[in-house]
Amino acid sequence: MDTKLKNRLLFVGVLFLFTFGINGGLIFWNQGGYYLKDYYKSEAFLNTLNRYIDYLSVYELNQTTEEEALEKLSVSDEEVKTYIDTHQISSEQGKLSEAAINAIKEKLLKTKQQNIEQYFDNKRKQKPYYERSESSFQYALKDIKTGTLYTDTTMSQSDSINDYLKKHKLAFVRQYPSAYGEYLSSRELDDSVDGMNQYDGTYTGFIGVPQHLPKDSLVYTDYKTYKHKQVLFSVFIGSAVIALLISLFLMFRTRILQKIINVKWQTAYKRLPMDVSLFFLVIIGCFTFSTLDHFYVSLHLTLYSIVSYLKLLIIHGFFITLTLVQAILLWKRLKEVKEPRDQWENTLISKIINGLGEGLFFNSTGLQIFILLFIIFCTGFGVPIVFENLSYGRGPAVVLFYFFLFMFITFPALVILIKRLAFFNRITKNVDNLVKGYHEPDLSEKGWAPLRALAKNINTMKHGVTASQKEQAKSERLKTELITNVSHDLRTPLTSIITYSELLHSEGITEEEREDYIEIINRKSKRLKVLIEDLFEASKMASGNIELDKKKVDIVQLLQQSLAENNETIEASSLHFRISKPEPPIYAVVDGQKLWRVFDNLIGNILKYSLENTRVYIAVKEIGSRVVISFKNVSKFELSEDIDELFERFKRGDESRHTEGSGLGLAIAKSIIDLHDGKMDMEVDGDLFKVIIELETVH
Repeated sequence: MDTKLKNRLLFVGVLFLFTFGINGGLIFWNQGGYYLKDYYKSEAFLNTLNRYIDYLSVYELNQTTEEEALEKLSVSDEEVKTYIDTHQISSEQGKLSEAAINAIKEKLLKTKQQNIEQYFDNKRKQKPYYERSESSFQYALKDIKTGTLYTDTTMSQSDSINDYLKKHKLAFVRQYPSAYGEYLSSRELDDSVDGMNQYDGTYTGFIGVPQHLPKDSLVYTDYKTYKHKQVLFSVFIGSAVIALLISLFLMFRTRILQKIINVKWQTAYKRLPMDVSLFFLVIIGCFTFSTLDHFYVSLHLTLYSIVSYLKLLIIHGFFITLTLVQAILLWKRLKEVKEPRDQWENTLISKIINGLGEGLFFNSTGLQIFILLFIIFCTGFGVPIVFENLSYGRGPAVVLFYFFLFMFITFPALVILIKRLAFFNRITKNVDNLVKGYHEPDLSEKGWAPLRALAKNINTMKHGVTASQKEQAKSERLKTELITNVSHDLRTPLTSIITYSELLHSEGITEEEREDYIEIINRKSKRLKVLIEDLFEASKMASGNIELDKKKVDIVQLLQQSLAENNETIEASSLHFRISKPEPPIYAVVDGQKLWRVFDNLIGNILKYSLENTRVYIAVKEIGSRVVISFKNVSKFELSEDIDELFERFKRGDESRHTEGSGLGLAIAKSIIDLHDGKMDMEVDGDLFKVIIELETVH
């Protein structure tokens, strides 16, 4: 076999053993505290024990029956007042009638009764879980206040708990009070249910685990599982230690890492600046150890867990290889260094410092102004020298020299300084006027480089401020429209409800009229509920406070389901639907319920806002790795030129707001698609309205 191939295979083997050993050490660090404990001190058992104590409190220590809880229910005046304040109930006279107050009390009482019934229904449903854990525990608890003994042992009321524990040896026992003086306190699982907390008992006694447990008991099963995992964990950690020792031995014995690194790698690595090499080593090293941190292993020996662990070993092995190779290359490079000063000059930091020095010398604004002022100063300083020379008869030559010096050095410097000061003054004046709110033309972006860059930046900021002001004005306008539309949409059904509720109290109405009024109230109440739910959902979507249950879904089938849900409305309308879809399914990882809501909203908008006797086109296509769903219809209303505003909350195409839509359909749909990292666009061509959705596909 070729020597290079042998070295590579040996390198892979050593790296695998080294990575396995390092991971084993980290797993021991993270999980050793869990598996090295005695079972009865482990988190698994303590969780089971605490769950049993909770069930014990509910099913044995609290003897309140459903009938007793219902009999003790009452509604206080304070609760009625809170309900009135919360729901903002008022009357024209400023005070509610006794009948209205009684109705509120009856409603609150009914709610409490429903809570009690729900509580005991849940209690009955959860009782099998308690019964399953009964065979794993024994208890004897005496209420300190009443003296009542609760036990599933053979103890009687007069027996001593300590004597019982001396005679009957238990595998585990927790006594009350504990060594720290803590007693057991019973409490209900649901403290919010009225009538269930008449007495929080405090108990002394014990809860324990018998020595001999049935093999089908919960604790026995958990005990065997825990012991099995302890053995597997010990074998795993032992194997990791052996693998680490073998890998270190082979590394130092064969020097395989040095052999695998060829000359080309070292030559290319030396071209990098020394500080860049050190930076990459630190970054990749930190990233490597951060990927190894919090590393866990599943002790369920399934094919999936083994394959997953091997994948992680490969990934970690890759980063460990990068770190080790860079460390060796850097170490070899440092050993070859003879003159540290030469290495410093080759570093990126040194080059940056030198570049900054050069840049400051030639491009520094302050330095350039200093040079110009120094020239002018020297010119002024030369005037007395000229007069002194004139007094000694050497004036003509000195004056001529000074004249040429002034004309070709001082005067140009003075002109340059004045021009730059004038440019600076124009910039200052422009900024002052902008601050005062005046509209100023753009500054000239010609001239001295620093001031030219400053003028360009000010022009950019001015345009940004203008755009921001326009956006803010638009935001304020949309906010005002939102408040107006919300008030309108909520007030309309609420007004109907109030009106027909008052008509129901009128004298002389027939039974048929009464039924009509009730039907209207019911319909408007449902309408109000839909509006509030849509508003709440739109708010959740906008804040991102929603979780997606993503699964692999057939987009074509989901669209067909949405159309089927609206089939009756489609058949009753005068619209002609044309559906174009591929035969094979198109899959995407999405939340099917949320995406169905998108399709339903769009189809609902089409049914409400399309011009009668027109065609509606819905098409599904797979383009590359994306699925494109398009909806096209002809609008019966004149659409706004600003398409983006249709995505705003409570924004409709019909500005008169004659339809019963909530105005939130497109906003909710857009938010859902955004949460799926998809794309949703709208196009308007005259009265033709088109919505295009794009999502990533999977196979």
